[in-house]
Amino acid sequence: YKLGIVVVVAGRECPVTQLRWPNASKFPIPADYIDAQLVWHLSPEDARDYLHKVKIDKTDLADAAIKYASVNPDDNWENLQVHPFYLGLCADAVLAERRRGIELLSSDFARIPKLENKTAELTDRLLSYVDREVRSAVHSLSACRAFDEDLYVKLGVGCHFQASSANFEILTGFSFVWKSQKQGDNWYRIHDLLRRLDADRDHPKTRRAHEVLEGHYREVGNAAEAIFHANRLDWQRGVREWVEVFEEALGLSRYGECESLLGVRDELWIKSDYWLGIISRSEGDYYARLARYAEAKKEYLEAVVAYDRELILISEDTATLTAKGTALRSLGKLQAELSEFEAAKISYSEAIAASNSALHIVPHDRYAFNNKGIALRFLGELQAQLSEFEAAKHSYSEAIVTFNSALVIAPDYNYAFNSKGNALRCLGDLQAQLSEFETAKQSYSEAITAFNSSLFIAPDNITVLKNKGLALRSLGELQVKLSEFDAAKHSYSEAIASCNSALQIAPYYNYALNNKGLALQSFGNLQAHLSDFEAAKVSYFEAIAAYNSALQIAADDNYAFNNKGIALQNLGALQVKLSEFEAAKQSYSEAIAAYNSALQIAPYYIYALTNQGIAWRSLGNLQTQLSEFETAKQSYFDAISAYNSVLQIAPDDNYALSSKGYALRCLGDLQEKLSERQEALKNWQEALEMFDRSLAIAPNRDRLRNTRDALQQLLNNLGEDTASS
Repeated sequence: YKLGIVVVVAGRECPVTQLRWPNASKFPIPADYIDAQLVWHLSPEDARDYLHKVKIDKTDLADAAIKYASVNPDDNWENLQVHPFYLGLCADAVLAERRRGIELLSSDFARIPKLENKTAELTDRLLSYVDREVRSAVHSLSACRAFDEDLYVKLGVGCHFQASSANFEILTGFSFVWKSQKQGDNWYRIHDLLRRLDADRDHPKTRRAHEVLEGHYREVGNAAEAIFHANRLDWQRGVREWVEVFEEALGLSRYGECESLLGVRDELWIKSDYWLGIISRSEGDYYARLARYAEAKKEYLEAVVAYDRELILISEDTATLTAKGTALRSLGKLQAELSEFEAAKISYSEAIAASNSALHIVPHDRYAFNNKGIALRFLGELQAQLSEFEAAKHSYSEAIVTFNSALVIAPDYNYAFNSKGNALRCLGDLQAQLSEFETAKQSYSEAITAFNSSLFIAPDNITVLKNKGLALRSLGELQVKLSEFDAAKHSYSEAIASCNSALQIAPYYNYALNNKGLALQSFGNLQAHLSDFEAAKVSYFEAIAAYNSALQIAADDNYAFNNKGIALQNLGALQVKLSEFEAAKQSYSEAIAAYNSALQIAPYYIYALTNQGIAWRSLGNLQTQLSEFETAKQSYFDAISAYNSVLQIAPDDNYALSSKGYALRCLGDLQEKLSERQEALKNWQEALEMFDRSLAIAPNRDRLRNTRDALQQLLNNLGEDTASS
């Protein structure tokens, strides 16, 4: 342990080829440091020792049982490999007969069945030695993932066998019944080989038990276990419900419910690669939401592979092609977040190609058009991030054309109206960034029109109401930039009203609460700009209240924690402006705490880490202003540490690079003020490197370039001063 070595003496869950330590979320161990050794079958000596411990000492009987339980009974004695499960069943059979006063002989194990038949023959032989009630209980309990005495009694009533404490004691004494540590004390589990045998045989008592157990778990509100048993009765019904419940829980940030569903996922029967792909993509979305990037990427890739296998069987299955495109789009979004820009472009291009393949088969497939358009929009967002502005405009325009094609086919297809609105909003954001203000206004106006068209078809569509609020907020921010303040106020008010409309329909819709908070933040920023300071404070407090409401609904909503942190930072900046320094310190500290809450849920959440760095830097600036120089230094160091954490996850995250540069610049300025010239020079030089790396990724950032050039001039001047002296 002192050498950092973790020794796993024995494990029952993963074969050597599937050890998952490198993918552990909290304590990953690189594959190079893992020496996996398969624990093989028992030796004849160990098998004899086991039989001795259960009081089967007669030599010829023990030898016969050992040979019977071997996976290679034709080999020499010293080479026998004794299967522990088979040996346990042999012992159970001997002991079951002994309880009836009959001693089995070695000749009872004379005929050795083929290996593939051993589980069935041994189980049948053992159960022939016990009474009917115990036999019925074994077949019923094999339906359970785990059971205790209460569940055993409930099954007895539902499956019509006599459940008694005496029989329960007999059952739990069998070698094939193990304690289930996951559920706690006095919970048990039938060996998987026996459970699999009853499942393969579709044993009527086991099937009846699944019916009883599905009803029981629905009654007690355990959705995951109910879905497992539904899946055993009708695999497709269970899989469909798993996906529906999992995606709903993920949408509401009910991560504990997601974990419960993941707990049964490995035991689900998934008898088509199409559905395997659907489940893998859902898992990928969950891991991505929690910033568990490696696991998310693995699931998305597994989904794509599953869809490809399905397409080998049915090459013209448009549903599979469409689903493949969705998985590739999600993979691309994850890669873009990790600054894997070229890989993300490839994923988006392949997503578009999958939709095109579907459209080649069914030219009027509105779903394929919609999915293609969404992939084009995501590609446009990536190109805009990389300052590839003309390419981004082209992608957005193509996306809008694609959505229009879907609407020609299905004029009332409200999903296409919603998707078109999102693409127009993104195009407007880009045009506003490029100072193409009138065209940006037009794009925002068309986006709002598209959302209104969708709402005309489905007035209570809360997703569209939420998205309309985003478009109105973007329009308001453009109007602020153009000093059209009254129009901006109106846009922000409408954005808030749109979110409120969604909340009237669905009071617990946390996405609407989050977007309402964003609109209130923007409104507060405008009010602060207009020196309406008290109104700005009210808006910030209302934004924070909206995020708190979201967190009451979904306590693990890491997005809400992140957004709350931003609102608190804005409030802190206003308080600094009003010389309310102690209040500002409190706001910045609460912002940092909000980001910490997000990072407790998702430790590698890039946006929370980046924003936390900004909060530390802002706090450092305030502390510098108040001549609290040592605490200011520490705040700058904490900011730089946060950015370093981001850059370990995504080395080319240009926002983290530039933000780290700003923090280093601030730290250098403070050190220069304190006559710590060498430390200041070192930090300024590193800041310059950060700015250069960021500009190499996204060159067209004028403000950053100006900051970089000013720092370079400062360093040049200092160099000249040093040369002169």
